[in-house]
Amino acid sequence: MESICVGTVKGPGETPHEFTFIAPDPERRVKHGEFVYYTATVDGQERPILGRVTGRQPVKLFPDAFMADPAVPPDAVAALLGYDSDARELFEVTVTVLGYYNEVLHDFTNPRVPPQGGAPVFIAEDAFLAQVLSRARKGEQGSAYIGDLLSRGPGAVPVALNVRGFTSTHLAIIASTGSGKSYLAGVLLEELLMPYNRAAVLIIDPHGEYDTLQQVQNLERFQDDEYKPKVRIFRPDDLRVQIGSLTLGDLRYLLPNLSEKMHYQLTRAYNFAQREWKDGKYTLKQLEYAVRQVAEGSAGGDGEEMEDDPTTGALIWRLRSALGNSRIFHDFEN
Repeated sequence: MESICVGTVKGPGETPHEFTFIAPDPERRVKHGEFVYYTATVDGQERPILGRVTGRQPVKLFPDAFMADPAVPPDAVAALLGYDSDARELFEVTVTVLGYYNEVLHDFTNPRVPPQGGAPVFIAEDAFLAQVLSRARKGEQGSAYIGDLLSRGPGAVPVALNVRGFTSTHLAIIASTGSGKSYLAGVLLEELLMPYNRAAVLIIDPHGEYDTLQQVQNLERFQDDEYKPKVRIFRPDDLRVQIGSLTLGDLRYLLPNLSEKMHYQLTRAYNFAQREWKDGKYTLKQLEYAVRQVAEGSAGGDGEEMEDDPTTGALIWRLRSALGNSRIFHDFEN
């Protein structure tokens, strides 16, 4: 693997998995987020130990006096004074070590040994990064292409995820506001709908951010001779869930911040409703009636005076808030 040497190891960093190196970097190749490597012998074999640049600070710059006149470039002042312009700037670069790529584990293994002082540091080649950073190959079955490595040119280092890796378990997209979490989710969804994946996807979209996915069913790149995706959007007014069809687990999930006493009373009310209306077609009012009937100290009354009991009143308020104020839950429609 041929790479360009950009610096020399200075020593360990502030943490055990960091090191620093000195680089002149006249071409500004060593950017934040760039991938570099050094070589080390691991288990009798020389391996490239990959790391990522996480810090950069100058250790040698032009003297301040060279920049006293904005109209005169400091290079011109340096040349006039015979200053060595080839080594006018030096930077101390901090690198976080990822490790060497383990072909058996398909992951990085940190050797836990810092590089020796004076060892050369290289910029990682595009082909090497494409091989070790992607869990799959762009366009292959079971792949999800999410874009190109930001520190390299367009198309130089494509990055693709293994679909099975996040569909068989879970995937969390964690980033700051405005950094593109929804966009990345949309890209992954589009990849799942590609002909080489043909996935069935259910999207819960409370903010209405993914309506545009309906357009993919008409785009040629999502189709082949045997496949065309079909997207169907259900609006809140298109869905109805009959209150009587909710299980006890559903009710516990829908009602927020229940105390132990509320949980107990809700369980009794649910069982009461199941016995009283065996077909399960009870309404919200009837469920509220069941809550009052099973309240402690209840004499069998069904009046709203039972709501004077704090637990009963709080439980009924939560039922009305979660079920009564929703367009989805209905007494009779399902």
